Order: sequence, then structure tokens, then C-alpha cells
Amino acid sequence: MITLRSSDGETFDVEEVVAVEMQTIKHMIEDGCSESAILVLNVTGKILAKVINFCKKHVETAKTEELKA
Repeated sequence: MITLRSSDGETFDVEEVVAVEMQTIKHMIEDGCSESAILVLNVTGKILAKVINFCKKHVETAKTEELKA
């Protein structure tokens, strides 16, 4: 699990497969910056929650399409 922290201090525990859908977060994970919470500055908790939900749906859709193939 990857912990993301928004600019207003809200934290989100996200599966790594979902977190790497966000390119900036992916690069931070690759650079080893994910040992503690990753700060997502300039993004409020409300917006970050929406982005995470979008990424979750994208991952779920990709898994569903793989199973159909």
C-alpha cells in the first residue's frame, strides 16, 4: 500500500497498482520516495479522492478486459 497525503493533510492508503496510474506518483515510487507518505501538494483531499477513484476504475476496467481476452 502507498500512502498519499493531500495539501490539506488528508491521507489515503492506495494499492500500488492504482497509485502508479498517476505518473508523478509512479516516478516518486520508482525513485524510492514512497517509504513514508507521499505529499501531493496543490491537490486537496476532495480532488485527490476523485483522482484515486478514477484510477481505481481504470485499473478495474483493464483487469476486466484482460480476462475477456
